[in-house]
Amino acid sequence: MEQLLLLAAVICFGAAVLKFAGSRFRAAERRDAAPAKNREPWRTVPIQEAAPLLAAENAVILDVRTQEEFDQGHLAGAVCLPVETLTDGDLTVLLPDKHAPLVVYCRTGHRSAEAAQILSELGYEDITDLAGGILAWDGETVTD
Repeated sequence: MEQLLLLAAVICFGAAVLKFAGSRFRAAERRDAAPAKNREPWRTVPIQEAAPLLAAENAVILDVRTQEEFDQGHLAGAVCLPVETLTDGDLTVLLPDKHAPLVVYCRTGHRSAEAAQILSELGYEDITDLAGGILAWDGETVTD
């Protein structure tokens, strides 16, 4: 009986050692692997760092909030294109150049992330999502 208990203890100890060694081996493989690419095909930047993007001559600034929200105040030069409408019809009529830089924002950053995903799936290549949305913006807004 003692030998059986001793054998069981040795087997348990061996299994623990193998499990520990395996997890350390997998961790070492992850450290040695190339860094993972950003899974999102667009970039997200804090809205406080957006000034150069917004000032770019060929950038298209998309406010993906509702028309009512847009009318209450938006970034200068922005075009209202609610996220709910991005899959309605042919977007290339409004945004023909799929290589042009697109800067998207909303109120807090949730809808703009959704919009960036949709735009990416539609083939647009240069998309920047402004994190934090217009609520994080400390600059001027317009109501034109």
